[in-house]
Amino acid sequence: RTCFFCSLPATLQACLGGQQCSYLSKEVVTTKMPDSTLIAEWAVVHHLGAVDDTMNASFSETCVQPGDVHLLPYGAAAVRIKPVEEEPRGGQLCCRGIVTSRCGNTCAWLNGAFAWSARELPLPAEGQSAPSKEQQWNRLLLEGPMAESMRSLVLHCTDLVLEHRLDTSRYFA
Repeated sequence: RTCFFCSLPATLQACLGGQQCSYLSKEVVTTKMPDSTLIAEWAVVHHLGAVDDTMNASFSETCVQPGDVHLLPYGAAAVRIKPVEEEPRGGQLCCRGIVTSRCGNTCAWLNGAFAWSARELPLPAEGQSAPSKEQQWNRLLLEGPMAESMRSLVLHCTDLVLEHRLDTSRYFA
């Protein structure tokens, strides 16, 4: 089995050189709760890199300047495929670094190399003329690797529906 992180380029310049790495895997996760154990199948997509030349130039500029953000353009998304019966529709979403009341029993999960500021995820305001480097980075991350990870998950789940391995009601949950 191929490991996403094992297949990454060895240098920062190679990661930012326009190369994209994307990886879809099936993971089985066991969650022990006080009164039961839940074994769930998750579809996970990892994505590293910009989705176009403009975004790649922006990531490169933000990432390699002294005193700047120094994060990799990485995003991941996951969705629980099975078991269906044990999860009510409209389950919760869990983002890394954002605490939710039931983060361990969520139906979807997001992870990215976001730039955090005082426990906040800084994003540029609509029409903001001079966003900070952290705000620029987070916007690019959401529009690039995070969006690409989510797109790949939607396509994967669509394939599962077409193959009759995922019920349409679960697909739209």
